[in-house]
Formats: sequence, C-alpha cells, structure tokens
Amino acid sequence: MTENRSNSDRVVGLGIDVGGTFSDSVLLDLNAGRVLSKAKSPTTHDDLVKGIERSVGLLDESLFPEIRLVSLSTTLATNALVEGRKSRIAAILPGYKPSQCPQEFIRDIHLVRGGHTAEGVELAFLDLESVQRIVEDTREKVEAYAISSYFSTRNPSHELQIKELVERLAPGKPVACGHDLSLKLNAGHRATTTILNAHLIPLIRDLLQSVKKVLVNYSIQAPLMVVKGDGSLFREEVCLERPVETILSGPAASVVGAGFLLKGSAEEAVVLDIGGTTTDIAVLKGGLPRLNDKGVAVGPWQTHVAAVDVRTVGLGGDSHIRTDHAGEIQIGPQRVEPLCVLGMRFPRLQRQLESVLATPARDPRFTPTAFWFRTDKPEPSRLADKERKLLRVLSGGPLNIFEFAKSLDAYPVTFVDDLTRLEHERLVQTAGFTPTDMFHIRGTYTFGNRECSETAGRFLAGQAGADLNDFLLQVNEIFNRKAALEMVDSLSAQPVGYGRQEQTCPACRQMWRNCFWERDTEVRRTNLGPFSIRLSLDLPLVGIGAPAHLLVPRLARAVHTESIVPENAEVANALGAIVGTILVNGQVLVRPLSPKGFACFTSAGKVVHPTLEESLTYARKFLTEHLSGEVRRFGGNGAELNLREERKQANLSSGQEILVEVILYGQAVAKPRFQTTHGKPS
Repeated sequence: MTENRSNSDRVVGLGIDVGGTFSDSVLLDLNAGRVLSKAKSPTTHDDLVKGIERSVGLLDESLFPEIRLVSLSTTLATNALVEGRKSRIAAILPGYKPSQCPQEFIRDIHLVRGGHTAEGVELAFLDLESVQRIVEDTREKVEAYAISSYFSTRNPSHELQIKELVERLAPGKPVACGHDLSLKLNAGHRATTTILNAHLIPLIRDLLQSVKKVLVNYSIQAPLMVVKGDGSLFREEVCLERPVETILSGPAASVVGAGFLLKGSAEEAVVLDIGGTTTDIAVLKGGLPRLNDKGVAVGPWQTHVAAVDVRTVGLGGDSHIRTDHAGEIQIGPQRVEPLCVLGMRFPRLQRQLESVLATPARDPRFTPTAFWFRTDKPEPSRLADKERKLLRVLSGGPLNIFEFAKSLDAYPVTFVDDLTRLEHERLVQTAGFTPTDMFHIRGTYTFGNRECSETAGRFLAGQAGADLNDFLLQVNEIFNRKAALEMVDSLSAQPVGYGRQEQTCPACRQMWRNCFWERDTEVRRTNLGPFSIRLSLDLPLVGIGAPAHLLVPRLARAVHTESIVPENAEVANALGAIVGTILVNGQVLVRPLSPKGFACFTSAGKVVHPTLEESLTYARKFLTEHLSGEVRRFGGNGAELNLREERKQANLSSGQEILVEVILYGQAVAKPRFQTTHGKPS
C-alpha cells in the first residue's frame, strides 16, 4: 500500500520487523510522521533474509532514493537462545569460584586467578600467563570471547587487560566484557549475560551482513540501526558488540509503535500485539514501554538485560483450534497454517475435508482437520529412511493423520513422532483450523478458501456438541478468556498464575467463565445460570498486529474497557523500529573510605578523592562525558542529558547520621543521525 506525497524536505525512514509469522516493512516520512508505503511477507525461518527481501520489495521502490535511515527489529536473539542455538566461544572468568559460574556453560568457562573486592581492591594479581595460554589454545577453535571478572562493576581493570591481550593474540575475534554490559551486582547473572552475548555475536553478524546485502540490492544507502529490548536504537556496529541487548527487540518495537500510532491520545494503556503465533501483552506508561529493570529471563537464563516488561501468550491469528477426547475446545499454543490459506494452494483440500465430515469419528487422540504438507526447504542428506518415506508420501499434497496411515498401511502412533521431528526441522508444516478460518466463516476476513474453513468448522462444532454459530461463539469466548487471564496475571502486583488455576480448579474455572462470557447470550445463560461477575480494566486496550481489529474490540468488551485499534496497526512493529530514539543510561557510585577519602566507581575504573564534593564533581563530569560519547557511538545526533543523585545514609546508635553512598544516575536521549542527500550523516 502506497501514499504519494511530494515534498522536497521529506526525510524517509525504512522500518523492518522480522516476526514469527510475517516480516513487515514500512516507509515513513520522519518529518511528517506519515506512512508512505507498507508491506508484509511471510517470515522465512530457514533464511530470514528471504522474507525481509520480499517484504521490502513490495514497497514503493520510487521512494528508495529518499531513504535516509533504516532500522531493524528482530526476534533472532530471543529465538536463538530459546532454541538453544550457540556459537563456539571461550569465557574467561578471573576471580570466580566454580560454584559461582553458570553451570549451563561450564564447558566454555576458563577460571583464572584475579578479580576484585566490593571496594575495588584486587583479590589477587591477574594471572596473565594463564590467560595467554587459554587464548593461544582456543583462538583457532572459537568465534568469540567473553570476559567477566569478579566485581568488575567496582574495578574493570582485569577485564580491560584481558581484552587487550585477546585482541593482540587473536586479532579480529570479538570480545565481550561484563562491565560494558552491566553495572548491576550478582556475578553469576553478569557472567551469564556476557557469555550469552558472546554466543550471539556470530549469529547477529551474519544477519546484519545479509540485511545490508538486501539494502545494497535495492540501492538503499543509509545508516542501519537495530532495536534494543528496551525499545531504543543503536548502530549496527554497536549491536555487533552487544547483541544480547536485542533480546525482546520485537515486542519492544511493537509497544513503541503503538505509542507512536496513538499520537498522545493515551499516555497509559495495555498493548496487545496479536500476531500469527503469539500475543504479546505490555504496558504503555507515559507513552513509553514499561521496562523490567531487574533483567529479562530467556529460557533458563536470568540476564542483566533491561528490556520491555512483556507477557507472551501462545495465542494468535494462526493458533491451532481443535477438540480433545472429551469434546472440549482447545486453542494454541501451536501455530499452524490456516486451512483457508492451504486450500488456495491445494484445491483438492476441500474434498479431503468433506470426506472428514462424512466419516464416522475415529481415534480421538488425533485431529482429522489437521493436515501435514511439505515446505520448500531442501531435503538434507542426514535423514533416516523412514523420514524420507514420509516426505515422499507428502510429495502429492497435504494429508491428515488418517490419510497418512492409509498410505503407509500403518497405525498413526508408529510414525507421528517422525512427523513431529520433520516439523521441527521445518521440512513439513501443519495446517489446521484457526481464528483466521473463523474470520473467513463470518465473512470478516476473506482472502482464502472459505469453503475449507466452513467444512472444518462444522466438523469441529459437531465434535464439541454444538452448531457452527455456537461453536464460533465458544471459540471467541475461550480466546478472550485466555488472553484476559494472562492480562490479569501480568498486570497484577502479585501474579499467581490465573491461567493455571483455571485449568486445575473447577471453582476457578466457573468463576473466570462467568467473568468473560459475553453478556446476555444463550450460551452464557445455559452454562452459568443467572449469576454474573464483572471484571473491569481501568486502562484502554490498544490492539496492534494484523488480526487486532477482529479480536481486540470483543476482548475489550469482555473486560469492560475502551478498545483502540489505530490506523496502520498491522505494521506497528516496523513503525516502532523506525521511530525509536537513542537512549543511554549510566551510573557512578561514590563511597566513603576508611579512615578518610571517597572512592568514585565508574565504568572506567576506581578514582579516589580527598573530599566528597571533589568526588561528586568528578562523577558528574565523568557521567556527562560518558553519556555524550555513548550517544555519538550509538548513532545519536545531539543529546538531552538528565542527571539525578540518590544518597543513602544510616543512623548510628548514638543518633549520628553517616553517609553510606551516593549513586549518580544519568540518562541521555537523542534522535538517530540519518544520511543527508550528500551521503554524510546529518
């Protein structure tokens, strides 16, 4: 979709978001805040760049010469960690004891003598001879190094010495230092953050190189920025040093995009980003994402990465809808291809579904409306003969579990695990009934084969003991209830797992159903009787993502609040990528020494002054210069600086008050530099 607008002063930005289902791109007039062109293309998980290239290629190419800035939000870091994808690294940890090391990475870790105390004093001399042997032994085997010294937050000198040695002995190898990534206490979490960062460097490097090739192919010459997990931006070069900070980049971009689209109409709101695979629930506060300052957890790892405070639920427009052995309706968390979409590619699917509808019920463990089909991914050589046979059977088109059994002359239980493995390898994919099919039946969303959706819907309705209309209403109610329970839990001061309670406690289930059945429907009266419980959300509900306009208004009614689905909500993530700002935080700690003097702990090291005022003056100057320099390094143009002090004092038994410490916090905000028409940064 394109909007023509002639303006010699126009500055065009390209925002790209790589999601679990779609890769979105948008061209935005950065001066006017106007969307000029937008596009979506399916995400190609085997090669993310293919989906990006197709999405960008659907934009108005006549505007490409005007692009002055490109920004990317990506799920690569999060997905890589969740999926357990790692690189070959070496982690050097001076001063750590074996019990203080993250055990999941014990094979990567090398312990050496060194480290500091909480006062920044050496625990032991740094054993550089051992470090040299480690680097010489590993430099041909690893792709990156991680260095985290004990209490480097108080004195980073050992990390800096090791970094210098690694760069001399293994030139070109990326090096990640703990004090660059976190000034928070907790040596184990800081080491984990640093090690994960090193693992991600090669993966992010490959992605950014591929994205830059796409830009070159389209003759786009502009700086490339990447969205961090807190929604702010940094240059690609800095991203290569600190890729761990892109954890939750996608959800952060979505909340920033929602704030941009609201244009100040709602400073505080709950944002629901409904994609094909998941729904992300976050809070907009003061027009910005609410952050998890404690550090985000990814999979089994707790990190020190500050990122958007988000709850991710396995509910989306392509969530699999089916019935269990008792006829209960189940939604998600698995994402499947909607039957209406598969029916466009394979017209005979409608006849197969009609056969399902006409066939008596079979093994209740398997869903006859679920079909497997072959993807475009080439067949690898390492497959077992049984797996190759399954792929050959699928070469003629999609099959459900019972058609598979007939073709193989085998019981489903004998090959279903093999199909699951092939799906994990992305060699096959599952299709099934989804909310997208439900929208096709209702006529609210019609780009695919409606007949396939309706036939499957009638079968599932029969399994649930309902007619089609009641079945669709129940699906809506279950979707709303799942999303609402996750909202309640994520927004509560003390989350207790309401979703789990609803599954295990009959009384809880009845209560929550009473809350979220739509008012005054026959289904509600039949299931609940005359009782009613009202749950209200005090903030507006903002929906973004392609199916948001179809799902969020109904969900908002269930929680009695205002629904807002802004224009261009379907590309909010890509918009959030391009409208983000540079945001740099820093802190300096000042502590009194015994018997006299004051120590100033900075990211550059420890400095001692005779008086508190001298130490604070130095701290303010250091923090101002450090933040200004980081803004320039991150790709910012000018900066608005804000410093604040926090004094901690204690009372002695005598009643005397003494100073414990002073913490100076600093924040710098700036707009990203963009390319001028003369090819130089603005």
